[in-house]
Amino acid sequence: MITAACDSNTPEKEFGRYNQLPWQLVYENDFRSAPEPEWILDGLKGTVHYNHQGMVLNAGPEASNDSNNVVLWCPRPFSGDLKIEYQFTRLDTSTIESVNIIYLHALGSGKDEYVTDIMQWNELREIPAMRVYFNHMNTYHISYAVSLPEDVDYVRARRYMPETGRGLDGTALFPEYHDTNFFHTGTTYQMTVIFYNSRLFMQVSDHEKSKLFWFDTTTLPSLSEGYIGFRQMWTRSSRYADFRVSTLESGKVRKL
Repeated sequence: MITAACDSNTPEKEFGRYNQLPWQLVYENDFRSAPEPEWILDGLKGTVHYNHQGMVLNAGPEASNDSNNVVLWCPRPFSGDLKIEYQFTRLDTSTIESVNIIYLHALGSGKDEYVTDIMQWNELREIPAMRVYFNHMNTYHISYAVSLPEDVDYVRARRYMPETGRGLDGTALFPEYHDTNFFHTGTTYQMTVIFYNSRLFMQVSDHEKSKLFWFDTTTLPSLSEGYIGFRQMWTRSSRYADFRVSTLESGKVRKL
C-alpha cells in the first residue's frame, strides 16, 4: 500500500468525522424489485434481475470483448458532497482479468456528441468499451473486486480527463492498494463511499472486519455533480442491495 498524509489526522479519524456529518438522504432503493424509474443499462449483453436478496447485474460471458461489458446508471444526477451506501456481493468465480467499478459525478465532456448529460448519448455506449468513458466523460472511478489470474487484487481510483488524447495516462488518484483480502465470492460487504473535502473514501465491511480506502482528489480538477453508475467488465456477476445516496445540500440538483 502506498501511504500519504491526510491532513493532521489519520484517514480513519477523518472518515469517522465525515461519516457523522448531517447527511440528508435524497435517494434510496433496496433493489429487491425494479426501481421506478428504472436504472439505465449500457451494454447489449448485460442483464439485470431482481429478487428478495437484491439486484443481480450480469456482464456478458465472453472475455476480452468490449460488447460483454456492462454499466448500470442511476437515472438522476446528484450534486455536491456525497455519501453512497450499498451492499455488494460478488457472485462470479471468474479468474479472467476484469474489475468492478463505481462511477460518481459522471458527466459528458461537452465536446461534439458527448454532451454534458450522458443520458442523451446512451446509444453511443451500446458497446460499453472503457475508452468511450475515459475519453469522453468527466467522472471519478473506484475499481474493486478485481479478478486477476495471479490471484491478487487491488483497489484504485481515477479522475478521468476526457478529450486529451492521453487515455488513462495522468488520471490516477493516490494512494492505491494491493492484496486487500476482500471481495470474496459469496460474501456480502457493506460499502460506504464518501466524497467530501477533496477526499474520496470507500469503507468496506463484512461481519468480521472493515477496511478503509481513501484517495486525494486535489491533484486533478474537482468534480461537483453528475451521475452514479456501476460498471462490470466481461464475465462478472454481482448482487447489489439497499442502495442509498445522501448529500449535504438538501438534494439540490442542477438540471443538466
